[in-house]
Amino acid sequence: MVSWMLTDKWLPAVPYMQIACIFLALYPINIVNLQAILAVGKSSIYLRLNIIKKGIGFITIISSIPFGPYAMASSDILVGVLAILTNVSANKKLFGYSFYRTR
Repeated sequence: MVSWMLTDKWLPAVPYMQIACIFLALYPINIVNLQAILAVGKSSIYLRLNIIKKGIGFITIISSIPFGPYAMASSDILVGVLAILTNVSANKKLFGYSFYRTR
């Protein structure tokens, strides 16, 4: 599809686009959890969570620099998963539900 829409010169970018798709697939889960926190007026928790997640993101990006650009892009997936775990743990404390709750 990339070669058809953007020409063959964009084919080396396909692995990075795939990583971006995986990372962005995690994004709605994060947003829903953060919006629930904001909906009950806990903006201080929202700020604290975002500071923690930005710190984790900074550390993973910096630590992946020696391994090249593919590792740097892949570290975003790790950051996305850690962000979900961070947000879900805060929501579990606030609302009493977890990631695995089915009722």
